[in-house]
Amino acid sequence: MSLQVGDRVWIFDGNRRIYIKGQSGPVFREHFRPLTIDAETRISWVLSDGRKINKKTLDGCYPTEESVDDACWIQDHSYRISEEVRRCRSAATLKQIASLVNWTPGSRG
Repeated sequence: MSLQVGDRVWIFDGNRRIYIKGQSGPVFREHFRPLTIDAETRISWVLSDGRKINKKTLDGCYPTEESVDDACWIQDHSYRISEEVRRCRSAATLKQIASLVNWTPGSRG
């Protein structure tokens, strides 16, 4: 993706909390705050709140709504998936999962 001045990006703001009555915690998606790219330097994008984001790594920045959707999907489902994997007692299934995540016995992680 090629970003430019004027584009909208999202940053994760852990201090921004929106609650819905009946839920025990804040709505994860609401932590994401849209900002615009107001300027650039040789190595950074300057966002509308004044923060700088490295152009190469985009650390802490989500350049598309799809990337925000992906982060939310991971937040909503990764724990439950890991619990299902932990309870799995099928060697064939676990071997397929190991292959998908590029893990081999003896490797770290």
